Order: sequence, then structure tokens, then C-alpha cells
Amino acid sequence: MALPAGATLTNATCVKARIEYPFRDQGDALTKVYHHTMQQKLTSYAPLDDDDTMTAATEKPENSPFADDADAFFVGDTALTEQDGGMVEWVRSFANIPQDLITPGGFYAFEFPDVAGGIFTIKDTTSESSSYNAGTFVLTITATLSALDAAEFTDGQYLSIYNPNAWTYERVVGTSTYSYTQTIFSGLTTKSVSTITLTIENFYHLINGVKTAFTSFSDNTPTEYSVKIQVSPDRNSTAVINSPSVISNRYVKDRNVESIQLNSKFELTSLTGLIQTQTSISSIPFTTAQYQAAALNEQSIPAENETIEHWRGNIYRLSQIFVKMK
Repeated sequence: MALPAGATLTNATCVKARIEYPFRDQGDALTKVYHHTMQQKLTSYAPLDDDDTMTAATEKPENSPFADDADAFFVGDTALTEQDGGMVEWVRSFANIPQDLITPGGFYAFEFPDVAGGIFTIKDTTSESSSYNAGTFVLTITATLSALDAAEFTDGQYLSIYNPNAWTYERVVGTSTYSYTQTIFSGLTTKSVSTITLTIENFYHLINGVKTAFTSFSDNTPTEYSVKIQVSPDRNSTAVINSPSVISNRYVKDRNVESIQLNSKFELTSLTGLIQTQTSISSIPFTTAQYQAAALNEQSIPAENETIEHWRGNIYRLSQIFVKMK
């Protein structure tokens, strides 16, 4: 960029310039930082004020190649270097206040509250069967649902299958017979059209270290099985769970840092404001029902207090980690 003919450079003058998009790779292609390489007599140099904007009406650099931007504020002069002839060269920058930005945060170990009584999807079968292969020790349970009910489930889910009549089987050791009753089996399932199959391998017991099959396996011919999946939390105590997290970033332009209000982390309280670890019909900010509904909708809560750090000029970044409710 050529300097104006006959320039004395008593005024700060731009000799070259560029635009930076600092958050483009994170999804914000709007925020710009304008960098002007400036020259001026050293005795005339002075920085600008925080509220000066890159417009002709305030402090847009002389000879700047950019259009006016009233949303770009002075954020600093850097790389000041004295030149021959009593001159100085530096970079004068103006920046937009960045857009709010959400970035991935990885898994975060968070202590989630005690939630009494979960929400479950339960569907009854139209036909069902169980078979036990004593040679391979494989138990196979199939549950066929109506097309509408089957649509509630997907292939590869961890499900439970309930038998109201219970499965019964025996273990024979020497001359002794031990009987067992079980009403529910759980595990990863496969789905084909409307039929869900639960396959349990290594269903055996040991006698002197030898794999031995159970005997007299029966499902006792129930009217139907029930296929069950938990869709919201059901915990009888607090639990530290690894949960997907994101980092929420917002930006504030204010040199008076003490006046900036920071958001707090999630805490469950009673109506009187006491911290508690269990949801209830009156807990704040979520009752038990509200917590279950929010977890079902994969809502996020703040895992830590919001933090503040300097970005540029008098613009500050406020960051907070959020975790998906569990």
C-alpha cells in the first residue's frame, strides 16, 4: 500500500493492512480483527481509547483500505518499533465483540444428584419365546412387538425383557438340586423388523472348574413378555458419571471487570436455599419430575462456575463448562 504523496506522517498513517478471522475454524465467521501497520513521527504517537471505533467519525486509521465498521473497537497497539528519522512503526488493531460460541469439551466427570424413580418405556409382546442350548451355554430370548411398539426401540440397544411368570432353571451338583427363579434378563439386543432378540452367552455354572449347563430351563408360558428401557435417571444416591460436555463462551466489553456478573454452577437446593443432593417435589431448579423430563430431552447444566479472562482491549471472554444431564 503506497503512502499518500507528500505525507509528513505527523498523523498516524496505515502502510499495509490485513483482516483476521480468529474463530472461523470454531464456527464464527463473522468476528473480524482488523490489523493496520502504522507509521508516524515518534513524538506524535499516542494510543487510542477503548471505545474508539474504526469509522471516519472517530479513529479509523488514515489510508485504511477497509470500509467503516462501527462494531469494531480499538483493542491495542502492538509491535512498536522505532525507525530511522524519528519515526515509529506499529500494528493498530480493531476488533468486533466476538459472537457467543459453543465448543466441544470432551467427557467430564460430574456428580449428578439422587433421582428417585425413573421414567421407563415398557411395551408388551405379541409373541415371545425362550430357548437354552445346553451344549453351547447360550440363552436366546425373543420378543415380537406390534410395529408401532417396535418403533420405540432400535437395533443394538441395551434392553431388559421381563417375564411375569419368571424363568425357572436348576443346577444339579452331585445328588443336590438347586432351583432358581428370575423375572428379568438384560443385555445388548438385536432388532429385526418387529422382533427383538436378547442373546446371553456363557450361561452356565461351574462344578470343580468345569462348565456345566443348567437343567430344566423354562419360561413357564406367560401370556406375554415386556420389553423395557430406562429413558430417564433412576438413582438412589448421587453418582459421578462421565458425561459429554461443551464449553460456552460469551464476550463482554467492559473495563470495570468487578461489575461483570458471572454465572454459577448447577446446585440443587431446597425452598429455603439449603444445598441438597436429592431431587424432590419442591427442589430448585428442578423438581424430580422436571429433572427427569430435562434429562430425557438431553438438556445441559453448568458443571462449574463461569470464569473470566482477558481477550483483547477491554473485551473479556466468559467461559463455562456444561454437561449433559444424566
